[in-house]
Amino acid sequence: MICQQCQKRLAAVQIVQKINGAQLQIFLCEQCASNNEKIVFKVPLGFGGGLQLNLNDLLPGLINSNKETSCKLCGMGFSEFQKTGRVGCGECYEVFQSEMTPIVSRLHGSVEYRGKLPGEKLGMSMEVSQLVKLKKELKEAVINEQYEK
Repeated sequence: MICQQCQKRLAAVQIVQKINGAQLQIFLCEQCASNNEKIVFKVPLGFGGGLQLNLNDLLPGLINSNKETSCKLCGMGFSEFQKTGRVGCGECYEVFQSEMTPIVSRLHGSVEYRGKLPGEKLGMSMEVSQLVKLKKELKEAVINEQYEK
């Protein structure tokens, strides 16, 4: 959608205003919205006090900056990942970790892989894996001659 004020740039901000029950929508680009001093938000706070915010105070947190993070190894940007749903290389997981964690958590319920076993067998499996881990640590301690560990 194109900015309704300048008619040049893509709209990045949608302002919805209710006047006498009628809803008015305004679409502005980032520059026109930040230059518009008339837009003031009134946010009620607790006991009758209110907080007034200018649109300029809200824009930096609402609109993504043009400085997109990209992978140094393959050059893939996060917007490309959002479009395709695939990463370019293994390094992308490290580069986009902060952006991907909420997405993975929302899709799968957790960011940790717990395996394919049903819930009742999961406890037994975790005991077995813990036993294997302890045996491995014991073997390493004996090799390193750390007998009191």
